[in-house]
Amino acid sequence: MKTSIVILTYNQLHYTKLCIDSIRKYTEQGAYGIIVVDNHSTDGTVEWLKTQEDIQAIFNDENLGFPKGCNQGMKIAQGDNVLLLNNDVIVTPNWLSNLTTCLYSAEHIGAVGAVTNSCSNHQTIPFTYKTLEELIPFAEKNNISNKDQWEEKPRLIGYCMLIKNEVVEKIGFLDERFSPGNFEDDDYCYRIRRAGYKLLLCKDVFIHHFGSTSFGKDRQEFGDILAINRKKFIDKWGFDAWSPAYLDHDSPHSIHEPTTKETDMKTRNTISSADEKIQSLINNKNICFITLVNDEKTYEKALYHMNRLTIPEGYNVEILCIKNAKSMAAGYNHGMKYSDAKYKVYLHQDVSIINKDFIKDFLTIFEKYPSIGLMGVAGSKTIPSNGIWWESPQRYGQVYDNHTGQMSLLRFNDVENEYVKVKAIDGLLMITQYDIPWREDLFDGWHFYDISQSMEFQKSGFEVAIPKQVTSWCIHDCGIVNVQNGYEKYRITFLQEYGQEL
Repeated sequence: MKTSIVILTYNQLHYTKLCIDSIRKYTEQGAYGIIVVDNHSTDGTVEWLKTQEDIQAIFNDENLGFPKGCNQGMKIAQGDNVLLLNNDVIVTPNWLSNLTTCLYSAEHIGAVGAVTNSCSNHQTIPFTYKTLEELIPFAEKNNISNKDQWEEKPRLIGYCMLIKNEVVEKIGFLDERFSPGNFEDDDYCYRIRRAGYKLLLCKDVFIHHFGSTSFGKDRQEFGDILAINRKKFIDKWGFDAWSPAYLDHDSPHSIHEPTTKETDMKTRNTISSADEKIQSLINNKNICFITLVNDEKTYEKALYHMNRLTIPEGYNVEILCIKNAKSMAAGYNHGMKYSDAKYKVYLHQDVSIINKDFIKDFLTIFEKYPSIGLMGVAGSKTIPSNGIWWESPQRYGQVYDNHTGQMSLLRFNDVENEYVKVKAIDGLLMITQYDIPWREDLFDGWHFYDISQSMEFQKSGFEVAIPKQVTSWCIHDCGIVNVQNGYEKYRITFLQEYGQEL
């Protein structure tokens, strides 16, 4: 059985070499052929490709975009399968054999994908490696073929997608109306499913994905193309690619397009050098602030302070404002799927971050202690049997707060070292370096989603922490808390789900 691996290139020679070298090293000889379609690179990619005897290359005189370029490769593909692979990927031992095993485990499976360190659509898994040298041992432990690690998905992200040729023959190639790129993979996955096939995610295949290299120099350009192609998808199919009709998931939230201030913050400190990115983006140096908003005036204060934060060199920051969320957990899940950032800051719309070095401070702890998955500014080492964390005598952290009706510093036990390990943190501000799904199946309201998430991180093997704050990191202008809107219901739900673990 043979697979044609189709790779599109447009400059970024450093990534392409890493990708091709990893394919040669970790893929069985004779099981694949490499097709590279170059979209008029000017950085030496063309010259390098011409010296590679094992690569079938197509050289375009202009940048035709992702769908058109991929189609050129798919049209000359030979063998049983075609694999669309981004050039900013490093493959690992057993990657293709495991993907193929899953793809041919049943006739009705049309395409499969891999998990990684940087991707949306819940295709990321927690990882511990910090260098390329540490990547392979990590992947070897993960890449053990196991059908219990296969998960049916309504969509697969196109950075690595293995497709049966019979599927291509049946539904055709990528829709070129989505050029230069974005939503062509959503469209193709939907067409695969319409043809009667299923899509599976292989969690027994881990590959490294640098992420966002094509549009990395112009985040505004990326956002504009994303919006345009999203509309094209709606015009073609009559529904949104992020709607329940596509995802088979009840997610009636809407993404609020970033304001000018949000866009400004998103575009500053963009990494410009591929060399720098290879060294610095191994851990995905993207940060996303996610807020559910139903009060624009209140959110403006939070946004003002977000835009005043110092962003460490080499990092990218984006801001997501989510409206019309039916619950905290559902809204946060929506934001988590939308962003491929490694670091995510979930904060209430009434929280103002007043520590300008906030990003540097939490990154320092995360990078030093990869076992920490979740951090907050206030929480407790124990959760009382009634499920109410703030009634614990072992509370830590501090925050300016006016839950009594008057603003004052709410200060608990001091954190003696760099951080203290806790059982639960408050949801006013929650920082993660790994994606763990929020339990919207249980907490479909506005309470107990935060300590539920604290428990979920610990169940997944990560620590939950409160960092040392010399001065308070933030102000929580919440006012007197409303505990009448389902509080007791969700407290009981929390105890039923986690009571034995308290």
